[in-house]
Amino acid sequence: MPTGTPSKSALTIELAAQQSARIAELLRDGFNLPARRASTSADIRDDDRLPALLLAIDLHRVASPLAQHPELFESAPGTSRGIRGMHLAASRDALGLVAQTSSACAHLSRAGIRSLVMKGVGMAAVQGRTPSARGSGDLDLWVHVDDVIQTVEHLATIGYQPEDPAAVELVGSASRRGRIYRWITPEITLLHNELKPIDLHFRLLRSTTHVPITFDEAWESSVLIPGTDGHGRTLCAEHALRHAAAHATKDCWDTLRHVVDIVHLARMIGDDALGRLCVSDPSVDLAVVVASNLDPGLTRHTTSSRRTHRRARVAWKMCLSLSKRPQSIALQTGWANIRSRSEVMVWQVRTAPDLGTALHPLIEAPVSMRALTDPAPLPLGIMRDILNRAKETRR
Repeated sequence: MPTGTPSKSALTIELAAQQSARIAELLRDGFNLPARRASTSADIRDDDRLPALLLAIDLHRVASPLAQHPELFESAPGTSRGIRGMHLAASRDALGLVAQTSSACAHLSRAGIRSLVMKGVGMAAVQGRTPSARGSGDLDLWVHVDDVIQTVEHLATIGYQPEDPAAVELVGSASRRGRIYRWITPEITLLHNELKPIDLHFRLLRSTTHVPITFDEAWESSVLIPGTDGHGRTLCAEHALRHAAAHATKDCWDTLRHVVDIVHLARMIGDDALGRLCVSDPSVDLAVVVASNLDPGLTRHTTSSRRTHRRARVAWKMCLSLSKRPQSIALQTGWANIRSRSEVMVWQVRTAPDLGTALHPLIEAPVSMRALTDPAPLPLGIMRDILNRAKETRR
């Protein structure tokens, strides 16, 4: 192996995480072109850290937005080729997801079932971006809770089967009683032998302090998705921003893609609507402050509370630390990379969603939170210690 070339074992997530700030700088310049184009392109050059940078770009899911600005990488042909390759792969993946989305939505539409596409190609459509910008994951559909059973039955006729049939019965039973309890699964996964899974949602993720968006409200203001023959619909920009902000908070800001989404959506809805949302929805206020790292002009719409800005600094550090991936490594290595209590993996308790907020100041090296249902739960003693410290913080 040539001298100076890192081995495969050296290309760890930790090494990639060191490049996250560099990616954020590239995105920041990309959002403010052409003012800093010359100085930026001169500073970006290929070096022995290139593989780690490309790995971080892939994990942060920002290859497509960076690929829109090739002038940033004129002095770094290796980086440019790597980003272009990831963008092309995402484009191919997105085309298949658009076709799958169109087919599923058309099938439900013909049966008289209303459905909204969440995230993925729906998020790309409402932002006016190409599907490859967001369409690389599963297909997320939101239906009215009263239509869950009917939706599962109709999708079964084209090859989708529920991963957990008991969950379908539980949701149907709760719906017939007129109440969906918080402990019921928030989504139902439908598997297909040849296509990507469908995550079937029947309630929208939201912050705990804001009135939820009802399905009927979202449907009335929904927008069409291009390329779906008029069958696919998704959230309007304002609802998409509220959902993206809540989702980023739930995911503990584990990728810079969250920030890119929020910058685009915040710019779309206009100053008046953004200012109103920042006042009424704390998760949007936090998200806009975090997004101001890429677009400083967004801060004029926030409530500017000290607590919001303190949480935003933690969220931005989480983005730059690639928080989600080191945790998965820890699960595989038996917690080998946990060096102190401050770096312990924190689990989000579904029945107490504000626990994560209370714990943020306690974590010096931010990491992602996971559900208590994870197959490798925290040792009881550590979990008890975290909960006690959270109570002390709230006093």
